[in-house]
Parts: sequence; C-alpha cells; structure tokens
Amino acid sequence: MDFEVGAQYTRTQIQDLLGVPGDRRGGDWATGYTRFDNELFVFCNVDSAGRTGHDYPNRWDGQRLVWSAKNRSNLSQPLMRAISEGSSPTHIFHRSADRLPFTYAGRAWASHMEDTTPVVVHWSFDPPPARAMANELSRDLLCEELITAGFDLAPTGVKTRRATRGLTTLYIKFDSNRSVLVVDPAYEEGVTALMQIPGVQRENRSLFYHNSTMRAFPKRIWSGKAPIPYGVDFGFASQQAFRRFVETLEGMPITPSVESADQMDIDPRTETEAMRAVRLGQQNFRRDLLDVWGARCALTGLAIPELLRASHIKPWCEATSTERLDPDNGLLLAVHIDGLFDRGFISFDENGSILISSRLTDQSLRCFGIGPQLSIAKLSSRHQRYLDHHRKLHGFASSGKSSHS
Repeated sequence: MDFEVGAQYTRTQIQDLLGVPGDRRGGDWATGYTRFDNELFVFCNVDSAGRTGHDYPNRWDGQRLVWSAKNRSNLSQPLMRAISEGSSPTHIFHRSADRLPFTYAGRAWASHMEDTTPVVVHWSFDPPPARAMANELSRDLLCEELITAGFDLAPTGVKTRRATRGLTTLYIKFDSNRSVLVVDPAYEEGVTALMQIPGVQRENRSLFYHNSTMRAFPKRIWSGKAPIPYGVDFGFASQQAFRRFVETLEGMPITPSVESADQMDIDPRTETEAMRAVRLGQQNFRRDLLDVWGARCALTGLAIPELLRASHIKPWCEATSTERLDPDNGLLLAVHIDGLFDRGFISFDENGSILISSRLTDQSLRCFGIGPQLSIAKLSSRHQRYLDHHRKLHGFASSGKSSHS
C-alpha cells in the first residue's frame, strides 16, 4: 500500500487502507508501533505526550526523526534487530498533539540506533520527510478570526501586530510563516494543555520567542545586552483549533510576569525591595533554564512545564548573589528528580552520567523510574564547577556509584 507523503490519516483509515481484519485492530496498533504484512508502522507524537500518557522525547533533528521505542525495548529484541537490519519496511506517521490525525512522513530507515533502554532510533528518509501539518491557518485568516472574536487590532508593524480584548494581549508574527501567534510568557505552565488541543502546534524549538516590537510583554536578557520582550508562539491547523485555543487560554490561571508583579498576592506595602528582587530573580532564573533546556527535564526529557523545577546545583543558601541567578548553576528537572538532586540522593559526574546514593534501594529506583543508564547530554564546561561543589557537598566521588550514607 502506498501512502501519500504529507497527507493525514487516522489509525482507522490506515487500517482500512491496509485491509487489517477487525480482530487485529487493537493491541499494538494503539501503543506506538506494530507490524503488519512484514511492514512496520510507527505512530508517534513529537514534542507532546501520547495517548498513553508517556512523554517520549521525540524530536526532529534537521531531516531526521529522533524517536524512542517502548520503555522496556532493547537492541536484542527481534523487532529492534529487524529495524537495525532494515528487513522490515518502515512507515512513519507523526503528529504534534494527542487526538490529531497523523501526518505521513514517508518510508524511513534507521541511520543510527542508541543502545539504551528504551532504544532510541534516528530515522532517515528518502526523499525528505513531510513535517508540516496540512491546512495551516494563514496569518490573514488569523487576523480575521481575531476581529470576529472581538479583538482590537493595532496597525501592522514591521514584525508584529498587537491584538487586545479586555486583559488579553496577543501578537501576530510577520517574520515567520509558522507559529504565528504569540502569547504572554505568563502562560508558560499552560503550554502542555494548549498543545493538547487538536490542530495547535509549535515550530520553535525553544519555549520562548523574542521580538523587540512586543512592547506589552515582559522583557528578559536573551542574546544581547539589553532586555527584550518575549512570549510563547503557536500555530494552528484550522480556524476551529484557533477558537478552542483562545477559549482555553482565557480560562487559564497565569504565572504573573516580572512586569506585572503588582498583580501577585503580595501586599506591596510590606514587601521589601530585597524580597521583590529575590522573587523576580527566581522567576528570571526559571525562565532562563526553560530556554536553555528547551522546556524539557534535563535528565528524563519530560516536557510538561508545570512539572519542571529550576534546580540550583550549588544551593541557594551557599551561593553568591551572582551564582544564584547564573543559569549555569541550574538544571531544569522534573519535580521528583529535583527532590532527589536537591537532597543529595543523586548527582552527576563530569560527563553527565547519574550518580546514585546507596541510600536509594533498588525498589526506590524502580518507583522513581531512574537507573544508572540515565545521563544528561547537554552539560557544558560552565556547569562543572557547580557540579563539583554538589558532589563534594553530598559525598559523591567524581564518577561511579556513591556508597555514602
């Protein structure tokens, strides 16, 4: 069966086209990948959690798809060997959020396989894969939708155009054809819920989009010396997706931004300048780490911002004022990993490999879902002095499993 590259299909449509019998349509068809007539069919979410709740760190790396197999997969399994040998033609179907149809990327072959658990496969395509979602909402149609929804649109600027309704301010981007709508960074912890709306997508690999013309949004230091406004950008596959997006957005609680600190539940008459500086500094530290780590847990790849913590490597109480706000003194970690790291149950060696305290039993490790095979891939030399401090503070050697109590 030849599928059309770039076309969208549901699982049922694929099964109908292949002639899959009714009694064989359950099971592996709904859990990520399956074989039928000696061909492999891979269904994956990219940059969002799948229907089973697992959030595998699937991502595009140029023209290749970096994809994680099931949790307990390993290279010795027959299917993984078949992928390695190229003996089963492989069809890749992907989407950006649960409940959306899948886009057919094309036939793929494994150009590289990582000997990990789960197995990570780097899929290559020939010809190049279809990555775009069909029928993306155009910028002009988006502006019409905003006007219909009661937004007031400012005159078109060089790079952005502001839209306001009540307390909600949005920006339309004019320097990109994708992910054209930008929301306030105060909605950072709602990104996961917004991405679950069918037809909502993001092309920006970083969480934040920066543009000097978005003057109503808060500012941060990014690539230059001067602070620049920033937000979170989205694109839409349809008008219906956009309408649900706005409805969901306006019902969300937000994390007040630096520029709107007076909206927080703090009495400005009693808050000292020192307290305010600490609070705003911590918020900037978190957002710096969200940007550095692509809004993913540095260790597990979890991509749910509301479940991620900005963890100091050298503890706050021991750090200087400069070190407390230094992004190199931080790791973005899932809440349970942050708790283990902060209390010295785990650390990391110079290469980013996890170091595990002997205080954690094998049963505890299984409960936390961690093991000695885990590592952080993006550590830089700038992290090393902080990690060295953390290891010494909690009694870890420079590598290997610690035996401290």
